This record gives sequence, C-alpha cells and structure tokens, in this order.
Amino acid sequence: RNNGELVLLEVASRLAGSSAVYRALGINFSSLSIFNAMEIPVEILENNYEVELDRALYNVCKINLKFNHIYIDLDDTIIVDGKVNFDLVAVIYKFINQGKKIHLITKHKFDVNLTLLKYRIKELFDTIIHLQPEDSKADYIKHSDSIFIDDSFAERKEVFVKLNLKVFSVDQTQFL
Repeated sequence: RNNGELVLLEVASRLAGSSAVYRALGINFSSLSIFNAMEIPVEILENNYEVELDRALYNVCKINLKFNHIYIDLDDTIIVDGKVNFDLVAVIYKFINQGKKIHLITKHKFDVNLTLLKYRIKELFDTIIHLQPEDSKADYIKHSDSIFIDDSFAERKEVFVKLNLKVFSVDQTQFL
C-alpha cells in the first residue's frame, strides 16, 4: 500500500519435489511442519532401504464420453507376456467404482475360466464372452452405450465400422 502498511501478497509454502524420497522412507515433511507449528510432539520412524526417485511426468486427459459398458479383450490386453497389466486393471477398477459393466470378450485358446482364476482376475467381469477364432467380436457387443478395448487394430476397426463405437488400444486406456 502507499501508506507504508505491510500487506501479505502470497502464501506459498514450498516443499522440494525431491522430498518424495523421504516420503517413500516414511517421513512426511508436510505433516511434520504442521505438527511443529501446533507444538505437537512428533516421532520419526524412518525405514532403512534404498530409494530411487523418478520424477517423470504422465498425461491426464478428460474425455467427454458417456458409456456404461466396457467390452475388453484378454490376451495381450489384460494379460501381457504372461503377466497382468496392472495399469489396465486399475482403469477397470475405476470403471467398476463408477458403476459401469465390464464384459470380457475374448478368443482365448485355452479354458478362459482357468486362466482368469490363475491370474486372480475372474471377479472383475460382469460377463465373459468366449468366442471361437473365426467369430467377430462386433457380433457379440450388445450395448450401444459401450466402448471397446483391444490390442488388435483389425478387431478395433471392425467394431468401429460395424457398430460405430469408440474403440481404444491398450496404450490409450490411460486417458479413460
């Protein structure tokens, strides 16, 4: 102000980004600062292990898309190289939390139920549609308010053309 009175212009407490290393060890500097200001006694329990911090950025998009059903492939989509794609399973749980229905649609060569049990993921799906290799997935998608997730471009293209549904490759699911 012009009259010489001091004015608070900004409150910007800054915590170093690399302090996440200490957070991984069990030390929360933000909480400690608050407790210190409130004069609350604290005790620090620091885990003893090596931590490496990768501060890579990731993308977050908001897509204006309404759907209630997700049809999703198994091989090379949910199971990749003999392991569960945990990033995609996290997206599936996000859909479940939103009340959406998850439909597994697969041409899996083996007993699909045994495979789902092996990987502990059977309960993720509201329905399981096990097709023959010559079947078209587009013929088995019954909900117009659906999206389709598959690693196969040919399968996505067929669903896109026949049903006019939004289709996603595995790498796109991070945007859902």
